[in-house]
Amino acid sequence: MTGRVLWVTAEAPDHERGGGSIRQAHLIDGLVRAGAQVDLLLAAELADAAVADAVSSVRTVLVPPRPAPASRAARRFHDVRRVAWSRLPAEVADKLGERAVLGSALRDLVAAPGLRPYDAVHVEHLGLAGIIPPGMGGLRSLGVQNVPSRMATQALALAPGRRQRLLLVGEAAAAHHFQRRVPESADVVAVVSEEDGRELLAGGRGRVSAGATPEVLITPNGVDPTRFPASALPDGYRVVLTGTLDFLPNVDAACWFAREVLPLVRRREPRAELDVVGRRPVPDVLSLSSLDGVTVHPDVPAVAPYLQAARVAVVPVRIGTGSRVKALEAMAAGRPVAGTAIGLEGIDVDPGRDALVGDTPETMADAVVRLLADTDLARRVAEAGRRLVVSRYRWADIADAFGSRLLAGAE
Repeated sequence: MTGRVLWVTAEAPDHERGGGSIRQAHLIDGLVRAGAQVDLLLAAELADAAVADAVSSVRTVLVPPRPAPASRAARRFHDVRRVAWSRLPAEVADKLGERAVLGSALRDLVAAPGLRPYDAVHVEHLGLAGIIPPGMGGLRSLGVQNVPSRMATQALALAPGRRQRLLLVGEAAAAHHFQRRVPESADVVAVVSEEDGRELLAGGRGRVSAGATPEVLITPNGVDPTRFPASALPDGYRVVLTGTLDFLPNVDAACWFAREVLPLVRRREPRAELDVVGRRPVPDVLSLSSLDGVTVHPDVPAVAPYLQAARVAVVPVRIGTGSRVKALEAMAAGRPVAGTAIGLEGIDVDPGRDALVGDTPETMADAVVRLLADTDLARRVAEAGRRLVVSRYRWADIADAFGSRLLAGAE
């Protein structure tokens, strides 16, 4: 099976960076193993030499820098105007510059003399949906990693103030409005979970959108077990939380766990300590180091050593869709995981066997204390979690299935 595929993205594929970059790098690998010639068009800097070697060509387009709002009040006004007048969810509004430059590059490609049509054009992230111009030829594919209508609804349930709730109501409405366009913009939509697929094609309203209905490829996130080899479970009381720390769901997770859950853990086990590990921590996350028992480790070269040093890994995500790469990595590394139901969504865990689940500060703290105190339980959960991810969530298997199905649909 062969074919030419153009992969279009605003986020650089990279085997070592955040979840979205890791996902793209492995899916591109799967396409190449399936026989595809992949050309990469991106609005970011490609740093992963393995990706550069795998693809046939790389074209990078520059995005003019966007001035940041001068103050919190200016940011709030910008958000209100966005949802009320532009009716754009943040997922789209944050990529307007990338939409413009990548859309222009695609139109120039169509207009170039002697264009050989692609068998498939894949656009990654909902924020770029609809930029494939007529004349590209072949299958139109869209990769969706997060569904903003679900995330806005989850955030709304947690919002403490009336002003924030009103803004999130507008965000959800804007997301529903934009998502209704998706079926007309793609022939294939690759989503992380069945729940995401249903929400996306229902437009967030509980009914399938009228008109064309794209094929949905359920393509879960995965892990490369060779990058996270299992090691013996250490003694001690270290708890680790990993993630990209400027992404709202991870910021909320880190702050909620450090401020509301960890004190309950330390009340029962004073020796417990939390390592918050990840890229680009925002000030709210950096400030957590001032709390007793919390250390923030920003922009580390690799998270694997922190997983190896930890007794327990936590995934206390309260906002999010799809599935969490960080949960899969911790399980592959042989660390028992305690997470929220949303933090473990999209992974077919048996609660109590493959991971412990807690959705309140009290139940999450209880799960962590049990794993710190009971070595037999911690080892059983760790071993079951690793068996699950190695048998069902290996990137190689997931990516090969994606590559074969995309090329088969392009024939």
